[in-house]
Amino acid sequence: MIRYTIICLLFFISNTIISQDTNRVKIDGVAAVIGDFVVLESDIDKQFTQLKVSGVSTKDITRCQIFGKLLEDKLYQHHAVQDSIEVNNAEIQSYVDQQIDMFAQQIGSMDKLIKYYNKSSEQELRTEMFDLNKNSELAKKMQESIIQDIEVTPEEVRQFFKLIPKAVCPAQAITIESAEREDGSRKTTRYDIDMMKCIYCGLCEEACLVDAIVQGPNFEFSTETREELYYTKEKLLDNGDRWENILDANIKADNIHR
Repeated sequence: MIRYTIICLLFFISNTIISQDTNRVKIDGVAAVIGDFVVLESDIDKQFTQLKVSGVSTKDITRCQIFGKLLEDKLYQHHAVQDSIEVNNAEIQSYVDQQIDMFAQQIGSMDKLIKYYNKSSEQELRTEMFDLNKNSELAKKMQESIIQDIEVTPEEVRQFFKLIPKAVCPAQAITIESAEREDGSRKTTRYDIDMMKCIYCGLCEEACLVDAIVQGPNFEFSTETREELYYTKEKLLDNGDRWENILDANIKADNIHR
């Protein structure tokens, strides 16, 4: 009888736990931790809300992009705290007051703004906006402190651009050879890409200043031999001619993000 009672009690407890688990609602989640700074899943939603209220179109912005920007900012903020970088709280508070007043005027009223941000009070909204702007200012000052002592000479710039895009290929998939023209300038005699090595990082595309290197719309690269995946200069030019209209449209669409 005692054994039967214990079994029944354990069964009742397990059913209670299962019942509670099925009724659980996820309030938030930790997306990343950088030092003392935590990136919550709700922080990504907050950034989208902030962009929309500021009048920025979020049509082409993904959650992954927002998350990446948050990680970058949190890293700067973490190092700003480590380096004892300070910001002016009074200036930030003044900016927040102006920002909230402008948003309230745009949306119609303070009550609508509080509801839009899903806050319980105006003070809660002001506190959150202050923290967001303070962290943003910390990240900005940290960035400035990193680059303020960097000096680059014109000769270093020229040498850098002579090395790209071959130098930026982390997979070493690009082979470039050049020859001297009669006027002393140089021309490319060989430009090969081994697609078996290419990792599609896009760094060569970003490094090219004249849009001569672009990633095309073709995602079908199945071949019967390895040699077919070795793209010579002539083959690359042929691809450019074949996809020219689509490539031109993609470049124009991407210009707004440069």
